[in-house]
Amino acid sequence: MIGLASIATLPVWWHRVHRWEVTDTAVYTLTGYFWRTWRIAPMSRIQTVDTTQGPLQHSFGLSTVVVTTASSAGAVTLEGLDQETASALAERLTQLTDATPGDAT
Repeated sequence: MIGLASIATLPVWWHRVHRWEVTDTAVYTLTGYFWRTWRIAPMSRIQTVDTTQGPLQHSFGLSTVVVTTASSAGAVTLEGLDQETASALAERLTQLTDATPGDAT
């Protein structure tokens, strides 16, 4: 019973508390329910773009995109993406950061 309730509520909760967007100039993330964290990573500050996939994510066909920036706040993570979206996003971010002037320091 708890499993069914989780299946019904977790996607709605996840959508309400985790948002992200990529534009030509920055990566934006919004996380949290009680304490909201809005992060903006300008393309000129991005140093690496990685995709990761643990065993559980692999079993569900999901991946995480990790955007490492020149920031003390750490990397920006976009979790729970399907593999195709994650690969396309990593490719797009790589192209955008390559075309953006700046040295990511």
